Amino acid sequence: MRRLLTITFALLVGGLLLAPPAAATTTTPRAHKFYVSFTRIEHNRERQTAEISIRTFADDLEAALSKRTGRRVYLDSTKDSSALVFGYVRDSLQLTGRDGKLPVTLKWVGMETNVDSVWIYLESPMPDGFDGASVRQRLLFDLFKEQVNTVNVIDAERRADLVFKRDDSAAKPVWSGAKQ
Repeated sequence: MRRLLTITFALLVGGLLLAPPAAATTTTPRAHKFYVSFTRIEHNRERQTAEISIRTFADDLEAALSKRTGRRVYLDSTKDSSALVFGYVRDSLQLTGRDGKLPVTLKWVGMETNVDSVWIYLESPMPDGFDGASVRQRLLFDLFKEQVNTVNVIDAERRADLVFKRDDSAAKPVWSGAKQ
């Protein structure tokens, strides 16, 4: 009997420790103490495109879009949210080709949202790959001065990891991995 009471007590305490706080069960976005986004840009040699995926906090993106439009935007229920996200990302992500003069054209592929995060998918023609290309990622810099955007650029066996803070300019990938 004593063992049964001990197990019951342990399960009860464990359940209370693992349960989310009451505030987290509401529909109010949860606050977080860090401001980051992650971008992966991968060259698809067969299709000669850059495949781009961006992951960030959904509540931050909604706040940025709401500030930009002057109305409350919800990723999962605002009718034009995809167009708003695409416009915002197109203004925030700069990718130039080998010549370094003109930004490449970004094409919308789609978006996936969940409770805390959003994945944004884009692609762009990149027939020459990333040699000589440059990247600049300014997503959410208009909202948070502490924002940090990490960009992973992948071309075959080569990889470059870039980190952007508010006042950083565009950067060219510095490759690690196989020889250039």
